[in-house]
Amino acid sequence: MAHRAVDAVRGPRTIQHETVVTEGAAAPAPAATTNSLASSDACGIHSKAFQDTQGMLVEEFGL
Repeated sequence: MAHRAVDAVRGPRTIQHETVVTEGAAAPAPAATTNSLASSDACGIHSKAFQDTQGMLVEEFGL
């Protein structure tokens, strides 16, 4: 039951699958910038909203 409480507070858990590229594979894809990476995933808009709010609080209250 503890996992349900954690999911309620932090949101559902996600699994990220990574692909390992060997030397014989095709050329690597171009590196993504932070902005394009944040906007490409499902949580990008929420992440940006959090960062904007955090920046506002730092400017306003010096937190």
